[in-house]
This record gives sequence, C-alpha cells and structure tokens, in this order.
Amino acid sequence: MGKLKAFILEADHTLRSGQSGVRLFVKTQRGKSLRFYDFSLEPYFFVKPRGDLDKTKAQAEKLSVYSQHGAIKPKRVEEAEKNWRGKKVRLLKILCFKANDVPVLREELRSVGELFEHDIPYTRRYLVDKRITPTGLAQIEANGLLIENISSIASEKNPSLRKMAVDIETYNPSGIPDALRDPCLMVGFAGDSADGVFSYSKKFSFDKVKAFKTEKEMLEAICGLLREQQTDLVCTYNGDVFDLPYMQARAKKLGADFRMGRDDSAVRSKRQGLRVVSRLGGRLHYDVFPVVSFLNFIGTIRVPRLTLEKVYEEILGGKKLDVKKLDIWKTWDEGTTKELDFLAEYCLNDAVACLRLANHFLHLQLELSKLVGLPLVEVSRATASQLVESLLLRRAFERNELVPNKPSSEEIRGREENPIQGAFVKTPPAGVYENIAVLDFKSLYPSIIISHNIDVTTVGCDCCSEKEAFVSPQGHKFCAKRKGIIPETLGFVLDERFKLKSEMKKLSKDSAEYKALDARQWGLKILANSFYGYLLYARSRWYSRKGGEATTAWARQYIHETIAKAENAGFRVLYADTDSLFLEYPKGGEEKINAFKKSVNDVLPERMELELEDFYPRGVFVAKKQESRGAKKKYALINKEGKIKIRGFELVRRDWSRIARHTQREVLEILLKEGSLGKAVELVRKTIADLKAGSVPLEDCVIYTQLRKKVGSYEIQSPEVAAVIHARKSGLKIPENSVVGYVITRDGRSISEKARVAEQAENYDADYYVNNQVLPAVLKLLGALGFDEESIKTKGSQTSLLGSW
Repeated sequence: MGKLKAFILEADHTLRSGQSGVRLFVKTQRGKSLRFYDFSLEPYFFVKPRGDLDKTKAQAEKLSVYSQHGAIKPKRVEEAEKNWRGKKVRLLKILCFKANDVPVLREELRSVGELFEHDIPYTRRYLVDKRITPTGLAQIEANGLLIENISSIASEKNPSLRKMAVDIETYNPSGIPDALRDPCLMVGFAGDSADGVFSYSKKFSFDKVKAFKTEKEMLEAICGLLREQQTDLVCTYNGDVFDLPYMQARAKKLGADFRMGRDDSAVRSKRQGLRVVSRLGGRLHYDVFPVVSFLNFIGTIRVPRLTLEKVYEEILGGKKLDVKKLDIWKTWDEGTTKELDFLAEYCLNDAVACLRLANHFLHLQLELSKLVGLPLVEVSRATASQLVESLLLRRAFERNELVPNKPSSEEIRGREENPIQGAFVKTPPAGVYENIAVLDFKSLYPSIIISHNIDVTTVGCDCCSEKEAFVSPQGHKFCAKRKGIIPETLGFVLDERFKLKSEMKKLSKDSAEYKALDARQWGLKILANSFYGYLLYARSRWYSRKGGEATTAWARQYIHETIAKAENAGFRVLYADTDSLFLEYPKGGEEKINAFKKSVNDVLPERMELELEDFYPRGVFVAKKQESRGAKKKYALINKEGKIKIRGFELVRRDWSRIARHTQREVLEILLKEGSLGKAVELVRKTIADLKAGSVPLEDCVIYTQLRKKVGSYEIQSPEVAAVIHARKSGLKIPENSVVGYVITRDGRSISEKARVAEQAENYDADYYVNNQVLPAVLKLLGALGFDEESIKTKGSQTSLLGSW
C-alpha cells in the first residue's frame, strides 16, 4: 500500500465487473500525473415509504427487473434517517450495483413512496459523499491503482498545470466551414514551453511553422505534441463547439490516429443542457469562451462582443492580427509565401491570445472549483444557479439533510408563468446635478435572506409564534429557531469573503498571496450575488416563491424607510433603485451625509449596513423617450478623482454602431469633466460632418444583433434578417441563431434593402447613421439638457436653460 498527496483534477464514471466506480486523474505535488480507481461508493437513492417501512423494505429487497442484460435488482436495502423540512424522517436507502440501475429501480419503486436523490450524477455523488475538493489537495492510500482510502487536505495551494492553447484555421469557400468537406489548414499552439503552428503541403518562411506532407500527419502531430509536453490543460476559445469537434471529425474522415486524451481516447463531444461540452480523457479542456460569456452576463466584466479579438482587447489590452476570414481559402489556394506566413502568424496569435485569457481567468475558476465542489471542466461551464446548487448539495450532506428533487417540466412552466413583484425604483427629473452622494446597502438581498432566515424549509414553520417568527411585509412567516440551509450557507459565503477582504488589506496588491485571496473573494462574491436568483430560478431544487417575494418586499420596505429618513434630514433624494440612494446635498455637506449614514445603520438588523459608495461633484440623468422623468439605471457620474461611472447608455451595448457609442461617450466625458455644453455639441456636429464626408471607417458603422430564431420564421424582414438572406443568396453561409454584424449601405431603397453583412459591405449610408444612430444616442443626453435634433443640425441653441451651466 502506498500513500501520497495529490491534487484532484478530474473524476469520471467507470465500471468493473458490473460495479460502478470512479476514475480519478490526479497530479502530485512534485508534478507527476497519475490515475486511480475507486469502487468503494455504491450508487444509491432514498425512498420515503407511504406505508409501513418494514413491509416496503421487504418489497424493495425482493425487487427484480428483467432486461436484455439480465436481472436488475438492489444490491442492498438499508434503513436511514435524514432531516426533511425541519423534521427527522425514516427512509429506505436503496443501494445499487451500477449507476445505470438507479433510474430503472426508481421507476419500479415510485408507487410505494416518495423518491429522493435519484437524480444526482454518480461522480457528483462520489465527490460529495467522500468530501473531496476538486482541484484541491487530497491524501490518497492506494494498492496499486486501486484507492483504499481518500480524504481532502485543507490547503491554499493550487495544482501546477502544464497548459497548451490550441486554435485552428479551416478552408472556407462557402463562408462557414464543413468538417465533412473542408480541411483543417493550420493548428496554432501556445504553451508554457512551446509555441508554433503546424500546417502541411505549403512552403513557409515563418520559423514558427512546421509543415507536414498531409493534413492527416498534421492532426496526428498535435496529439503527439500534447503527449510530448505532458499537457494537463488544453485551452481553446469556443473549442467545445468548433476546434476540437472539427479536428476529430477531420481525423475520422482521413483515418488519422487522433487521440488527444491522456488516456489515448478521442475527443468526446456531448450536449449538456443548452451547450456542447468537449472532453479529453485525462486532460482538462478549458474553453475560455463560456467563462467569458458567464462573467459578461453577470456583469463581472463588460465586453460589447464576445469574439476572441474583442475580449482580448477589452480585458488584456491585446491586439490581434487582422485577417479577412472569408478570404482564408483564397490565401491557401493562391497566396504567396509571405501571405501564407501572415496567415500562420495570425493563427499563432489567436493561440497566444487564448492562452493569456485562460491564465487571466484560471485562478478564479480554480477557486470556484474548490468553493462549490465542481471539477474545473464543469465549473468553467456552469451557470450561477449551478454553482449555488453544487454548494448546497455539499451543505445538505453535511447537515444530513435530504436534497429536494429537480422540478418537473410542469412545475417549471408554472414557476416561469408566475413572476413576483420586483424592486422599488424612484426616477429623477432628467438633467444635470451637482454634489451627489451615492449610498447603497451592503449585499442587500443576501443580508435580508440571512437576517430573516429565508428558505424553502423555514417558511410557514409550526414551531414559532407570529411574535417569534420573522414575518415579511406581505405576511410570509419564517422560522426564527432553526437555520435554513440557504441562509446558513450564504452566511458562510459572506463571512468568508469579509474575512478575506480584511486579510487582503494587509498585503501588497502585487504579491502572489494577495492575488490568490483576490481570486477566492471574487468567487465568493459571484456566489453571494447568485443566491437570490437561485431562490426564484424555475429549475431550482430549493425554489421558494414566498422566499423571493419576502426578500424583495423587505428590500422595498428598507429603501422606503431610508428615503423618508433622508428627506427628513433635509436631503433631496434624486434617485433610488433596489439597494441604492442618490442624495443631493449642499456644498461642503459631506459630514452631514456621514452622520445620516450612521443614524440609519444604528437601527438596521445586524447583517445589514448602509455604505457610502462615493461623492460625485457632477452627474447627468437622462430622459426616456424625451420624457421629463429619468430612465431607470441610465445615468453618468464623475467623482472627485475624475473617474466616470456610467450605467445604462448604449455605449455598453453591441446593437449600436461604434460611431454612435464612441460619440455618446465623448459627449459624456466633455459634460462631466469640462462642464462645456458648447464643446459637446460641436463634437456631435463634427461627427455628422465626418459621416457625410465619408471619412468614418466602415468598421465603425457595423451594428451587431443576435438572431433569436430561424431567419425564415421572422414575419417582418428587419435589416439584420435581410442582410443574412442577401448573404446566403450570394453563397455565404451564416448559421441560425448567430450574432450578425451588418452595415446599412447606399445600395437600395428601404433600410432592409440597404443592409449587408459586414463582410460584404463596401460603403455606408451617411444619412442613416446621422439620423438613426448618432443623433438618437447623443439626444439621450443633450435632449435632457434642452437640445433637439434640429438645433444640433442647424447650429441653433438649446431650447431651455441649463441651471448652473
């Protein structure tokens, strides 16, 4: 028997002599990659009998279901006791030989009782029951390859992973390449100790290129490179859907020996929920695209488009080489050595960009993996609700609490059709204001959930009187004696984050320790902000409509009470939204703001706190459709250090052209930094003149829109739909439900007739971009300040006065 300490990288299901087990891929502290097998956990589920427990047990023990593979029967039936909705319940634990036996036996026992924990994947069950932390350190005792004992070790260390980013270029005469027809031309790779490009049959002078005789040899060589480099982590950008499946399909067509897995297995691409996931046996496939997409969706990062080029530029300030994608096939067929070298450099540049982005986000993903107990392959593709649910599964096991079942399709539809009342919003009159203090409640929804013990298992308890319980403004009662799993877990998440934030203040921001703690607190913040959404997520196991209603009701109550106190203290409340207050205060009145904040915090529940975000000398609130009331979350502020905060403007949306977004931002900066309305208007007039002169770059006129359904199903032919139809007729393949970039050109009569996808646009319609892009964008601001479209175009003056301006 041997003992060792190793990091757990991946776990998957395996079978031995008809018994389910897990195959664990680990990496020792000295950097050696190993695999082990563990068959000690028997698949199981629970039955809560409707009738007599002993009789039901005897019935379950005799159960036998015949199939083409023989009889399926329980391996063993045991009695168990679990916590359920605050009470102890007696259950039957049905233990099985194989994970696939669980759904068969479950159906046979559905008539005798209520079933639990039958829908938890076996490998997830293993990690939870064994209390193993993925990507964390574990003590392993093994006899050969067979694990006899395993336990997690508390450690702040992360595994040292050998990384390799991979990117491919393909032959594409029809626009969108087809793996059954169009060859893979190049494979770019960038790793910790090797980078370059593999290609074939062409002559290159670029020293980073190795050219093989055939595509088959090239594909086999990339697998050999992964083995040679002992790669642990293969990084791609959208490789789940494109790069890895494409190479595998090409290899199959060519008869290539293409085994990217460390266990010599092929790429395994499988649909999981709404997305395809491509796995490499024994190697971690880290697709950066779903990571970026998730962080952009929850607002952690803000990127207008999720292309590798745009993300690389926005996140890391990197620049990619510019190649016309539609002309790659022409370069391959007719290009000079210099042009082929440039294409190879472009391919390598993509791999380098992917590797840099992977490194940038990897610390966060590793910390999330350890926090919620999901392997890196899963956590990097998880939604916020899946992260929360994974954490709750572990907490439920620790509390000896039954896990609620996934909701049925009918339950999901019912939840989706029954939304709750949302947060309170007070909008200000549109205009420019000075001396604004912004205050917000620290983690408002999480602190309400914790302070009032909001949970599906605590609502309507029978152990607390009305006076003892937490009773929401609309009358929902929550237990005050027994802590629910959601508030308990959320409390741990917040406490851990606040502790880390405190420790970080003692460290240098450049230190490795600071960066490690920052990644962990970042992960904890994502989790904390996801619990309220999970309460009301239609597919949630711990769904609670009453809990969600109570949370927003208490939030409305606290914000209303705070608004009243602010007005009584002599402040003007300009704007309030969910957990924030914008107060207009007299010049030099900062101390009055701080005193007001203290008076509010003195009477709030222990977990709740009103914080000062910042003081802003000037701010702009814009009108919605030229109305006098400001729009929700549509404002811009500048603080004393000159930092601008912007919310809700088109400059952060991709469905406006770059020329409109950039002009709007420049107008904002002039108004906030310089206070010069005249200069802002002159900027707009210059932009209009540039458009009319044709001097604006064509790429600044591209508008991006997501097609939400098939092109043929649109009743009205919008510009983006018309652009796609025209492109397809000319032989350009554009997939359904894709993001389309298009330009309104001068070629046609109606707007739709003039629309062309960006790749086919050769000019732009200046009048369209003046009247439908630039002016609407800037009038969100200038309209609130007294200007209209005509006064900007004709160099007239504003139609109303501007207060102090």
